[in-house]
Amino acid sequence: MDLKKLFQSKPAWLKGGIKGSIICVILFLFYLLIYFPVINNIYAEDIAIYGGTPAWTTAIPLFTGHLFPLFSGFVVPYGFFCKSTEPICTQWVIEDIAAEEGLDCVPWIDGEGGAGCCIEQSTAPTDTCAKISDGVGFAGLMILLMGIYFVIGAIIGRIIHQKS
Repeated sequence: MDLKKLFQSKPAWLKGGIKGSIICVILFLFYLLIYFPVINNIYAEDIAIYGGTPAWTTAIPLFTGHLFPLFSGFVVPYGFFCKSTEPICTQWVIEDIAAEEGLDCVPWIDGEGGAGCCIEQSTAPTDTCAKISDGVGFAGLMILLMGIYFVIGAIIGRIIHQKS
């Protein structure tokens, strides 16, 4: 069956919703493949000096909603999917200082290979589980964003159909 005929035979709200979802995907690909790389090239010096681009550069993707899935790592708490089992050191000192101050010393090697004492420990989820949680957050927000664009497109499609 011809795809165009199949599409034309659908109700106006469904056609509008499909068009809205397609616009959402096109905008996402535009931001990911064109907009952000161009902004990063233009503001490379600012990124090196200040650690980021000017705030206005994220205003457009924020307004269209496409910035939220990209920052989805901040949205889904790791505890929602993962148990915290990996010990992490939240306060680390050199052994000599721990001995001078009479602190309990749990031998610890920091991320750079330096040996010392961990005074306070906490637990965190494994890296694998944290990555899965980030992926679920990204996918969930993408589905939500496409749903929002679908609804907006469906409303616009219905309005246009009623006026014609």
